[in-house]
Amino acid sequence: MKINLRKALLLLMTFCVVTVITAKNYEPTKENLEAREEFASHKFGIFLHWGIYSTYAQGEWYMQNRGVDKEEYAKAARGFYPAHFDAKEWVSAFKNAGAKYICFTTRHHDGFSMYNSQFTDYNIVKATPFGRDVLKELVDECRRQGIKVHFYYSHIDWTRDDYPMGRTGRDTGKDPKKADWDGYFKFMNNLLTELIKNYDPDAIWYDG
Repeated sequence: MKINLRKALLLLMTFCVVTVITAKNYEPTKENLEAREEFASHKFGIFLHWGIYSTYAQGEWYMQNRGVDKEEYAKAARGFYPAHFDAKEWVSAFKNAGAKYICFTTRHHDGFSMYNSQFTDYNIVKATPFGRDVLKELVDECRRQGIKVHFYYSHIDWTRDDYPMGRTGRDTGKDPKKADWDGYFKFMNNLLTELIKNYDPDAIWYDG
């Protein structure tokens, strides 16, 4: 693949200028600066991308990249049974490797929640035969072993009709009449609120 270096540099310069203009009046709080310093001091952490897409032996973009129908994709939840999951074993291995934090995908673009949510039944406790809250088990073990725990959360949802931007932010054939940003925003905030209240993460990584 040929790379247009001049074009790439121009784009980078434009991005930098826009960033500087946007950020020039921003003054982070003392707490914000302290949080940045603490995170930088951790240096090494583990990012766990895990969900029902693993039953297809694929990554988290499988549904989108292969154009899998959302109803067909959701059938994977019925067979999702990670019998060998052991929070203590996982956290111990990461700690022994020198990791200072673990970031776990609570919910990716496929709309499946890897924790017990009261706002959607499409989650690991209610939609799978496994029926265990792996997030709670992981958080509890991180607390016991002294490792920080971060949550990854996707703003994007490929499965809900009220999400107004379709699968990738482009026109994907969804009925625009069903889109409801206010409704989706409320739903999203409910999920984030329960994540914070019920699991108390040290940080949240937003995507989208």
